Amino acid sequence: MNKLLTDLNGGFPFYLDDYRWEQEAVRDALTMIFAAFGTDFIIQGCNVFGSVMYPGYIFLSGEILKVDQHDIT
Repeated sequence: MNKLLTDLNGGFPFYLDDYRWEQEAVRDALTMIFAAFGTDFIIQGCNVFGSVMYPGYIFLSGEILKVDQHDIT
């Protein structure tokens, strides 16, 4: 279980590795939640109108990716 104990007497020294550890825990949790729906899908947005794809987010091969608006060629 990813739990950071901060109730030690005298405070807790906070290092950059602790921040990375917390980010990794959140990222792993979101990845496992989205993996239940499949491997490649659109989370939000990415609508196509004409030759323009609007911004949004996709889940591709276990990664959450931001897609910027762009022209479809």
